[in-house]
Amino acid sequence: MSTRRIGLSVLCIVCCVELGFAKDTSVRYRQLSMAEYKDKVAGGWIGQAVGVLWGQWTEGKWQGQIVPFDLKDWAWFKSG
Repeated sequence: MSTRRIGLSVLCIVCCVELGFAKDTSVRYRQLSMAEYKDKVAGGWIGQAVGVLWGQWTEGKWQGQIVPFDLKDWAWFKSG
């Protein structure tokens, strides 16, 4: 075996051993009621739909080029 292969094998073994010992047993999970879960899923779905509908006007408009952007427009958008 070459030195490089031995070093790589040792590194893999050390990483695997560390992963085995690094388990955190203090992990706590949050419980959601079914109503709260459905509310969060519906909110995510609505957010995705709004994002798609809001961005449809620019979809594919600038293919193969950098989107034109002016910093003055950004300052106006941030303050308004």
